[in-house]
Amino acid sequence: MEFYGFPKITLAMSNVEAKALIADVGTELTNQLEEELGQANVTLGPAAYSQAMKSEDVDKWIDAMHEEKSSLESQSVWEVHDITDLPKERKGIGSC
Repeated sequence: MEFYGFPKITLAMSNVEAKALIADVGTELTNQLEEELGQANVTLGPAAYSQAMKSEDVDKWIDAMHEEKSSLESQSVWEVHDITDLPKERKGIGSC
């Protein structure tokens, strides 16, 4: 059985040696995963709405937001309410 190209092995060693081996294997796994992600050309999207609105793909982000909102509405997990419909003891999200 292999895990990221490393065979399953049983070793007799001290705790210090084991910790050193684990650190080396962890570093190798991290390097391998970073390389694989790089080869897959993985890119992250904007981290905030303001970044999306300033990006060259702004139209795609707006379309994606509309699609997501439509999906939420079709699954009955999103409803839009007039803020004046809230009970007096409740506050709208983002309101003081």
